[in-house]
Amino acid sequence: MRLLPIFTCVALSCALLSAAPAREAPKLRLGGSVLPRHYAVELTLEPGKDTFSGVVDIDVDVRQPQDTVWLNALDIAIHDATIGGKAAKTVPGSAQVVGLSTGQAVTAGRTKLHIAYDGHISRKSSAGIFQLQEDNRWYLYTQFEPTDARRAFPCFDEPGFKTPWDIALRVPKDQMAFANTRRPPSPMTATE
Repeated sequence: MRLLPIFTCVALSCALLSAAPAREAPKLRLGGSVLPRHYAVELTLEPGKDTFSGVVDIDVDVRQPQDTVWLNALDIAIHDATIGGKAAKTVPGSAQVVGLSTGQAVTAGRTKLHIAYDGHISRKSSAGIFQLQEDNRWYLYTQFEPTDARRAFPCFDEPGFKTPWDIALRVPKDQMAFANTRRPPSPMTATE
């Protein structure tokens, strides 16, 4: 039996301790290792369609190195993502949690998550983005309480995070979009 020198064992142990922690997907709460600081969301919505598309940029504060950044997402298909400008792949989590990983540790500090995705518009439930028909016209609505924002965008859908938002809505040019907010709304634009 051959023994490694003590110096090699200590160096190997230190390298393992400094690596980003590998962890499983959160079961319920996301925790506080990555904190959202600002969201910029753009949703493309069309009444009568069963899907929508979106892009979200989330400024985050990574409190400790991470191999995976976990977010809440439900009935959302992510087709493009980056962390700090580096391409990220989705990591399966649970029914309401998805991870993003670049294959390298995400270092502590401020960075940006960029996610392009598609989602589902419900005709049966009033959670997330849903639609109802009246006089042969479809109308879209949103309901994000208590934990239904994750149906409209990948996010840190925790009640303790009070994070500033900028939101842009792209709707057909013959449609109108309304929001309830105290400050002037972000641009809501019509598409061709």
